[in-house]
Amino acid sequence: MKEFAKTIKLAAEIREESFDHRKADEMEKSKFLVKNFEHCYTKNLHQAVKEAAEKSGFDDVAAMPIYFLLKYAWDDILDWANKLV
Repeated sequence: MKEFAKTIKLAAEIREESFDHRKADEMEKSKFLVKNFEHCYTKNLHQAVKEAAEKSGFDDVAAMPIYFLLKYAWDDILDWANKLV
């Protein structure tokens, strides 16, 4: 279970590290009312989970629950992982 929790945390870290702050600053300064900061990431969640799973030795099938947990319960699953590891 600890390896699973570590992989969840690693996937979240990879995703967050792919955030382009310069692009976000430009978007923030733009005149557009709707700002979608999702476009400021260079890696989507699926890519981050796949990379984390590969680094942890999980296959694609084992990575899918990690993806779904982060996709639909980001804060809750990271709280759980942080308590476990």
